[in-house]
Amino acid sequence: MDWIPVRLRVVLLCAVFALVAWNISTTELPNPSDPLAMGCGEELAFDYEPSGFTFLDQVVRIFNVFLAQAAPS
Repeated sequence: MDWIPVRLRVVLLCAVFALVAWNISTTELPNPSDPLAMGCGEELAFDYEPSGFTFLDQVVRIFNVFLAQAAPS
């Protein structure tokens, strides 16, 4: 990796983080007041209350579902 300039590595890292942030921001969260959306049987690792910040809520929900799926059965 010595042949890749440091600036190019920084640009590529920033591009990856931008793509991840864009992907998270386009994730649609179900409306908590909709019983059909919340009654699907989706497993969650922990309960949380929405903070009101959409991006933070999306990150917490994605992480929560990931932890529930990664937990041993």
